Amino acid sequence: MPPTSYTLVNALRSTESFNRQLPGYIAVKLAKRNFEKQIAKKIKSDPKSFYSYFKSKTKFKSAVGPLTNNNGDLVRDYKEMAELLNTFLHLCLLQKIPITYQILY
Repeated sequence: MPPTSYTLVNALRSTESFNRQLPGYIAVKLAKRNFEKQIAKKIKSDPKSFYSYFKSKTKFKSAVGPLTNNNGDLVRDYKEMAELLNTFLHLCLLQKIPITYQILY
């Protein structure tokens, strides 16, 4: 039995109300998935948008620091951090001191 227009309208309304009740993170996830599908469909005709999106997702930035010196003070200057790391690695590699570290956030 084919669905009537009345049942289709009710199904559409229930879907719309369900979508309005979705939490924000699920809606964002669905929007991202749809965007990625659209980019994948257009890869032959518009490769620039695909590669620009891909490049934006593959960037990895990592930062070092701040570090603590022997006195327990935080060091944020890049030159001082480089000197601390150099001294630390020198001690660890040449004098065979075990490496222990603590991650501070």
